[in-house]
Amino acid sequence: MQYENVEKLNRQGMIFVVFHTLLIFNFALDFGFFL
Repeated sequence: MQYENVEKLNRQGMIFVVFHTLLIFNFALDFGFFL
């Protein structure tokens, strides 16, 4: 039970990180900043 919870949290965390990375990249392109 505990392990399943951790795996679920991990997947949510990955989605969160990827989403924010794409969001930041989008802003960077909009403002003309190339990281």
